[in-house]
Amino acid sequence: MYLNSKKPSQEPPENSPMFITPIKKHIPLLSGVWQWLDLTFPTGDDPDYRKGHSLVNWKRLLILFGGSITTTITNDLYSLDITNWKWTKITPTGKIPTPREFHSANVVGNQMIIF
Repeated sequence: MYLNSKKPSQEPPENSPMFITPIKKHIPLLSGVWQWLDLTFPTGDDPDYRKGHSLVNWKRLLILFGGSITTTITNDLYSLDITNWKWTKITPTGKIPTPREFHSANVVGNQMIIF
């Protein structure tokens, strides 16, 4: 099951092989066994369906950058706080990277490096 901008659906959108907001996630238990748990819908300013984006983990946030929405390549930036399951659109300062898709990113210290 996947989420799209506030509405659950059993099937992914047509011609969209990649998704950003699965309803379920795995949580490691102390026994080392993994278990699927149902989560609530994310709230806040959630990003549109996209493919080719990067998603990194920094502290308690998942940071999403870029990707393509239908035929538009983006350079927008969002965070998903996994403690309260809330999306936030980030408006960074400084020189913004060019729009890109199918790129990679990593976190080094407190910096997100986009390739």
